[in-house]
Amino acid sequence: MQLSFIFVAVVGPLRDMRKNTDRYIIVLFFIVFLPFVTTAQVVLDSTRLPIVIINTSGGTIVNEPKIPATMGIIANDNGSYNHTTDPFNDYDGNIGIELRGSSSQALFDKKNYGIELWTGVEQDTSASLLGLPAEEDWVLHGPYSDKSLMRNVLTFELWSRTGWYGSRFRYIELIINNGYKGVYVLMEKIKRDKNRVDISKLTETENNGDDLTGGYIVKLDKFDGTNSGEGWASPYDPIKRSADPCFKKIGFSGIICQHQRHGKFRLVFIIVSKANPPSKPI
Repeated sequence: MQLSFIFVAVVGPLRDMRKNTDRYIIVLFFIVFLPFVTTAQVVLDSTRLPIVIINTSGGTIVNEPKIPATMGIIANDNGSYNHTTDPFNDYDGNIGIELRGSSSQALFDKKNYGIELWTGVEQDTSASLLGLPAEEDWVLHGPYSDKSLMRNVLTFELWSRTGWYGSRFRYIELIINNGYKGVYVLMEKIKRDKNRVDISKLTETENNGDDLTGGYIVKLDKFDGTNSGEGWASPYDPIKRSADPCFKKIGFSGIICQHQRHGKFRLVFIIVSKANPPSKPI
């Protein structure tokens, strides 16, 4: 924000009754104009946060598909300052990058990004980023409506401290194509993985009994923000779910609902998982 100031001088006579003479005084009015707000491109030089630099070589980042890019991370040890001119010392390689989110893509100036680590031939590859366990899928979360920049981070941290898995994260400063994007959160994408949500993968033939026990990942979300009609909505009223024949008891004090589609069973709702929490935070 840029504040505009103006000084106004008013000159006028003042009668000195004791000496029967006129004096002239100058009164200065100090006026501040607030409505003028200007934005300027911030140029990042150094910071104590790790710096993530992405270059798309002129490509435009879109919702889908991921486009090829390169990514380098500068993270000096012992709390030293990181400079944009420092060599990449954490990650230096290829990625695929796309926009992430739905409504936020249209409403928020600060975009969210999904990235996948790639080899030179655009095949996914796993690597550790900023000390986090190696994986190929990551999220660059840009808090925009949350001006504290920490609501999601705090939620994941508190959840992890209860003994369950929560996405690990690192605060970073992001530069894309030489443009500074601000403070972001590098986060683990929630997915099935031994270092993330450690559950088994079901096969198409595992539809009965103990084969169904274990754990599940469920995403509850609205339809696509483009109103394209993509997605699937349950035909059952949530209030009546417990009495619906779609539900069936399975072997771990939980209730799930399965929907048969194209000959495959898709899990659409779950209440409880069998998996025991770890003895200490992950």
